[in-house]
Amino acid sequence: MAKDLVGLYNLSLSAVGHRSPIALPTEESREARLCNRWFESVRDQILCAAPWASCRASALLALNAERDYDVDWAAGDPEPPWLFQYATPADFLYPRFLQHFELFIMGDKDGSPVIHTNADDALLIYNKKQTVPSAWSADLWMAMVYGLAAHICVPLNGKMSTAQTMLNQANNMIVTARVNAANENQQEFDSVPDWLIARGVNVTSYNSRYIYSYGPLLSMSGTF
Repeated sequence: MAKDLVGLYNLSLSAVGHRSPIALPTEESREARLCNRWFESVRDQILCAAPWASCRASALLALNAERDYDVDWAAGDPEPPWLFQYATPADFLYPRFLQHFELFIMGDKDGSPVIHTNADDALLIYNKKQTVPSAWSADLWMAMVYGLAAHICVPLNGKMSTAQTMLNQANNMIVTARVNAANENQQEFDSVPDWLIARGVNVTSYNSRYIYSYGPLLSMSGTF
């Protein structure tokens, strides 16, 4: 099956036991409308929830503003106590860490996400908004299939237990991606997360290294 929206939608429909596949995402069918309704929100939440290799990107950030401590703080300056405010890249979706693991926080400027930090010439490693399904790794693809299936299941057939099973499958894929990333680069963690300890993963603690928290796992809240 092709790794495109039609393939994704039909796998999700099949996963919940629905026997009416779609031919086009734009067709006027109940199945297509349900998939379209949930797809983007499910996609973006899953993309934020783990350090997927196929979504990893890096960019030297453009400086928006720099704090001058010889004058009083004014609107447009970086948020106290930070020295610099940076714009995020055009394809930015969710941060991972700065090149040298400096502290930072996320903020907003005129409706666009920005980064406040004391790091000069900041280079950000982040999850980009990878919207092309054919570019997704196999684990990300299956997390999307199960995640979408969880959200369309009850409206299609009313089977809450099947929806919960699909949700668990998607979250298992997300947690596995997190664990795999930790095993590949153990220096990415400034402390050992509870979910790693529970799975017996040993990660060295680097208190001076800051990694932005992952986005949340999928939940049934707000699904129906």
